Amino acid sequence: GGSGNSTGNNGTTTMPTPFCTSGTSMYMDGFNWHGAVCVIYLFPSWRLNTRGKLIIASLGTVIFGIGVEGVIYARKVYLPKFTGFKLLVVSTLIYGVQLTVAYLIMLVVMTYSGPLFLSTIIGLMLGHFLF
Repeated sequence: GGSGNSTGNNGTTTMPTPFCTSGTSMYMDGFNWHGAVCVIYLFPSWRLNTRGKLIIASLGTVIFGIGVEGVIYARKVYLPKFTGFKLLVVSTLIYGVQLTVAYLIMLVVMTYSGPLFLSTIIGLMLGHFLF
């Protein structure tokens, strides 16, 4: 569905079936693998209303997952190089980045979009493997 116009038996042209309509930041009926309502990805203007946008958002979510694991790794590796007040400042900044990315991931999971949830898990697993 959703790919081009077609001609019906009576010669009339039918409109293509949209990938999805409207928008939601959270499916209220549990996980959806392909909902009729578009997912809003983090910002109101980021509506996943095409298959391509869903794929891009899924890849971005994988990168978020890898990123949060990378930030955790960076804290372990780079913080021992600092002491005193500088340690406190660098630790606080890196922790802030870690929290920001982790909460963005949480918001993506809370959409209850099956593909985005799987992308989150895959990203976190890849990040754990890489770091």
